[in-house]
Amino acid sequence: MQNLHEKNMSDTGIDKAHTKQVTQVVSLSLEAELDLSSHQQQSGCVSIANLNESSRHNHSESSNSAFVELYKAELDRISDNLTATDHGIERNARALLLHADALLGSCSSSGRRDGTNIATVDLQTEAKSLAGHSLKLREQTKVDAKEFCRIAALADLVLGMGGDDLGLSAMTERRFELDPWRLDNCGGTVIVLLSDIYTVIREIEAQLELQSQNDENLANDADKKWQAPTSFERVTTKYWVTEEHLYQVMLASVADLPLLVYGRKGGRILDQRVPRRSNTLDSSLANSDTPNSSLWTSSLATSITSVYFDSPDMAMYSERLKRGEGAQLFRIRCWDKPRASKIVRQANPTEDEESIMALTNLLLRIKALVCKHDLTSCVRTKYTRIALQSASTNKLRLTIDHNLMVINERYAASSESSSWCIEDSDTIPKRDIVKIPYNVYEVKVAGADGPPSFINELENSTAIVEAKKFSKFLSGASIFNADKITTLPWWASDAGFAHLYQKDTVDDKDSFKAACGGHSSMRR
Repeated sequence: MQNLHEKNMSDTGIDKAHTKQVTQVVSLSLEAELDLSSHQQQSGCVSIANLNESSRHNHSESSNSAFVELYKAELDRISDNLTATDHGIERNARALLLHADALLGSCSSSGRRDGTNIATVDLQTEAKSLAGHSLKLREQTKVDAKEFCRIAALADLVLGMGGDDLGLSAMTERRFELDPWRLDNCGGTVIVLLSDIYTVIREIEAQLELQSQNDENLANDADKKWQAPTSFERVTTKYWVTEEHLYQVMLASVADLPLLVYGRKGGRILDQRVPRRSNTLDSSLANSDTPNSSLWTSSLATSITSVYFDSPDMAMYSERLKRGEGAQLFRIRCWDKPRASKIVRQANPTEDEESIMALTNLLLRIKALVCKHDLTSCVRTKYTRIALQSASTNKLRLTIDHNLMVINERYAASSESSSWCIEDSDTIPKRDIVKIPYNVYEVKVAGADGPPSFINELENSTAIVEAKKFSKFLSGASIFNADKITTLPWWASDAGFAHLYQKDTVDDKDSFKAACGGHSSMRR
């Protein structure tokens, strides 16, 4: 069985028309100029056209200048092309949302279904095409960036262009920290617009169904506010997603469910006036007014920090790993009374003051129980979460946990601290902070309903790979306490995790597998 790092992306779902990207960089011209510069440098001859006041007495700089200028010009050209394409996709998405809104208004006011079904199908086709173009742009950006890095490294080697901070590679890396090369800072607006487009499409479909059934009781979620349910059962399946496939997964997800904003009415995210603006997102959903700002720094994303507890001998870890009956796990996300009360109020907005106080006191009693049984903070997790869910039903919920890190709460210097856990102001060794190699994608389906078809398509394409029984707590606890446990979680032998467990300290591969519970396959 292949692990996630060994799997290759195949065409499916939103990118069926996607073929292998070819770089836009004029590599042959750059390499020809590089050869010429190298020859001039070795021969000691310099072209008169390349002389200038600053390089008249530096033949090496003179021979390099033509190549460097050509390289920078090509980098500017490709940057401009990528930016123009990016803005074009966004403009088309805004126009499509306006068209969808107009169709919804026409459907609602006229009460007629003439041609609306066909128009809705056209909307879905155009939205899918936009998603495909957006994904293709990201792939193109990666390919072009890789080619520029290759040429820059070759130039540094052939021409000896300075050290680590002075060479062409260093200059290129600095340029790649800016748009349009920063992929983690791009695509946010398109994702939001597509989420709204598909929300409007679902509203149109609901209107058509209402008209066809003539049932005034059929729910229309346009004026509903999402609230956490009091109780229901969900079947949760966890998947791993590499950074390479994250955008593909998000595009596929918003086509089926809207991005979730707690307390916001309906499934729409942007105000209906916003799509008319050329370069502005709702300021409440983004930290900047630049196009395609990152979802992960907007108010759509929630930063989550949890501290997990265990006994000195890691008893809770052992029981949790075995999935034994009655196995418990303590996780704290707030502690002092004001913070406890605030989090309870946010999670239970409809509760009265008496209930709020009862829940707050329950949380504080858990704190007392932890102290009584000598449970201490063991591992902390930090990540950013984006959720997707309909405003009118709890049948399906999707979450994506991004940039997941585990932190050792029991690092050596922590014994000197008087706090029950690491403080935000504390400084800890780098080795006690570990980034988990995958993003975690959770699919939560209510009752006996199976997952939607796009989940199967993503899994078949290896954009997502099921990670049965994966646990953030078990990951962090085992990474930082390997000397106190006898069995590692099965994913310790996955290629992405193996180096985190320092498997070179194990005598051989078989004994390492034994420590992982005898499992080497990623899927369990």
